Amino acid sequence: MSFDPSLFSKWLVADDKNLSGINFSLVNKALFCAESASGICTGLTVFDIRTFNQDFVERLRSRKDRPEYVSFKFTLYLPTFSKGRAEAILAVANLSDVQVHYTPFLKVEQSEDRFYIRSRLRVVNVDDTPVLLKFLKNTLEKLGFVDVIAQISDSADAAQKVLSLSPDLLTMDLQMPGKNGVVVVREILDEKYIPTLLISSLSMKEGTLVFDALNAGAFDYLQKPQLAERARFQEELKERILVAIDGAAPTKPAPKKSRKKWPALTPCQGGGYDSNLIWCIGASTGGPPALTRILSSLPARIPPTLIVQHIPALFSKSFANSLNQLCPFTVKEVEDGEPLLPDHV
Repeated sequence: MSFDPSLFSKWLVADDKNLSGINFSLVNKALFCAESASGICTGLTVFDIRTFNQDFVERLRSRKDRPEYVSFKFTLYLPTFSKGRAEAILAVANLSDVQVHYTPFLKVEQSEDRFYIRSRLRVVNVDDTPVLLKFLKNTLEKLGFVDVIAQISDSADAAQKVLSLSPDLLTMDLQMPGKNGVVVVREILDEKYIPTLLISSLSMKEGTLVFDALNAGAFDYLQKPQLAERARFQEELKERILVAIDGAAPTKPAPKKSRKKWPALTPCQGGGYDSNLIWCIGASTGGPPALTRILSSLPARIPPTLIVQHIPALFSKSFANSLNQLCPFTVKEVEDGEPLLPDHV
């Protein structure tokens, strides 16, 4: 199930069969749950972290004081960055009996009459380089909320192993002996959706591999870092992980035939577009597949269009060429001093 904004401020009980297996990236949201005396979580709500204030705490106290919840334990799961503010609010409200956990990630699973909540992200790495596997394990586990549950170096049976482990997140190399990463990504995502980050070291000539994998369903790409770039790589990796997992349900199959078809956009009626109009699109993490969907659904006649995409400079031209093959207008990497033209991106 994808994360549904209507979950905000809605009290959910364990017989709600639609909630099982959701990953929550606690960036703009938090979670509040009630556990019975036997430790069974039977109800929870998701809320916008910006609404966590004195008024929210009073409403929390009101629910907590209801007769049916007298024997229940209440737990708040809040984003790590909110710790200082949250502690001040809770201290004033004197809610010392409410347990608080600070974490950037949660997974909610359901079985019969109860919810299970865990705050550790299960990750599998696929790469044929032992040094890189060791670096990835150390880097991921330093994030504080990740468990690397397996590392796979042979691409021949990588898909089968990943599917049997059903991790919350997969990191995938693209250049491997035998099957390359694109083939493995297709084999996995044809059977089950698992958020996948591509981590590889490719030249400009091999850049098409990245976009083949993204078009196959991978979420985003990171270039393997040089020694001096490792600190920045860790921050970028954390950012991409939190965006990739948010709302994902890796335990639920998503075969291609059932994936959502994105309808083409309908051109506006009445003589086209204003001749002074320019379209500008900005994208970062998760941008390449989103831009592919948007641009490939546009009509042939469009205003001059500019795109700013956070992407390794090495692959900017490859990405533009990939889009150019999919779109009914011209898509190219910009050149200094180039005029803006209609039907050009």
